[in-house]
Amino acid sequence: MKPKQRVALAMIGHPKHLDKLVKDKDWFVRYNVAKNGNDSHRDKLIDDYSTDVRESVAEHGNSSHRDKLLKDMDPQVRYMVAETGSINHAKALLNDEHAGVSDRAKDRLRQLDKEK
Repeated sequence: MKPKQRVALAMIGHPKHLDKLVKDKDWFVRYNVAKNGNDSHRDKLIDDYSTDVRESVAEHGNSSHRDKLLKDMDPQVRYMVAETGSINHAKALLNDEHAGVSDRAKDRLRQLDKEK
């Protein structure tokens, strides 16, 4: 199957295909599995070598996924945790070594405070 076909299947998000595509060699296929799959797929992708795949897990995953990604080596992933996470995730990232992450955590806390 060609890469475009595998990407299309990952974007459709049928579990039968995603179960196989979660191990695909193409990072963009795995990114779409994380985006369109379920928590079981994201569990398998949480330690993926691709930053973009882990970022997709942070964006589309659950609180447990974000808990694990709080200490990710890549600030892009931690930024997404700050952007989509809970108040506890934002608080945990307030003093992140990367200014973009800590700034996003501060903004997220303000946003969550307004939603109360």
